[in-house]
Amino acid sequence: MANDFVHSKHSVKACLAKFPEKCKVLYYTSDEALDDLAPPKGLDLIFVGKNADLARQFGLRDYESHQGVVLELKEDLGDFLFRDVEDLLIRSSHSGKLVLWLPGIQDPHNLGAVIRSAVAFGQVEGIIIPAKKSVPLNATVAKTSAGTLFQMKFARYNSMTNTAKIIHSAGYQLLGVDRFDEALDITEARFLDFYPFVIAFGSEGSGMPRAIKEQCKHFVKIVQQAETEPLNLSVAVGITLFEIKRQLSTL
Repeated sequence: MANDFVHSKHSVKACLAKFPEKCKVLYYTSDEALDDLAPPKGLDLIFVGKNADLARQFGLRDYESHQGVVLELKEDLGDFLFRDVEDLLIRSSHSGKLVLWLPGIQDPHNLGAVIRSAVAFGQVEGIIIPAKKSVPLNATVAKTSAGTLFQMKFARYNSMTNTAKIIHSAGYQLLGVDRFDEALDITEARFLDFYPFVIAFGSEGSGMPRAIKEQCKHFVKIVQQAETEPLNLSVAVGITLFEIKRQLSTL
C-alpha cells in the first residue's frame, strides 16, 4: 500500500486539520461522508459513486473500510511526519515529556494502538522507530490510531548504537522494559527519578535487541501473575504509560 493517502473519517479529519497544506484531493462516496470533515477552501473534491470503486482505486482490501472518504496527499506520510532524533529530544526537553523507542515494531495495527495510547495518556513527546525493516507510517497506522498519528512526533534511525549515543549525549537516561529477574517491577520503580529518559520496548518475539539492552541504565518489567507469552507490545506500552501517569498524578 502506498503511503501517500489516508482513509476513514477520523484519519482524514485529523490530517485535514493538522496538515491542510499536505492534502491534495479528497475522494468521497456521498455527501454524508463529508459530514464534520471541514475540508479547507481550495481542496479538490472528487465524487466516486461506489465504495467498492473507491477501495479498488487505492488498493484497499475488504476489511480496510474507508468509511466513504480517502484523502490523497501531496507527498509520502514519512516525508513530513519524521524528524531527526536530536530534534525530537530537544522538543522533549522543552515539553518535559518522555520519548518511546520501538526498535522491533513490525505490525501497523500495533503501532497505531501504541500511538493512540501515547496520545491518550499525554506523556509522550514522540516515538523513535527504525528507518529499515520496520512498519512504515501508512494509512493502516493512521486508521488504527484513530487519527492520533497526526498528533504525535516521530524520528527514525539507522544505527541503534549511534542512536543510544545521541540519547546519552543529550543528557537522557535510557530505560528498558524487559522481563528478566533483575528488572524492577514497574509499580515499584520511581519513574520521576529517571527523568529525563527515553523508554525502549523489545518486540514480543525476540525481545530487546542486545545493542540497546547494553546501553540501558535501568530496566523495569511488567509482572504477570501466570506464565504466559509476552504481552502484546501495544498492551505493554499502555500498561507502562498508565503506571507512569499514576505515579505522577500522586505527586
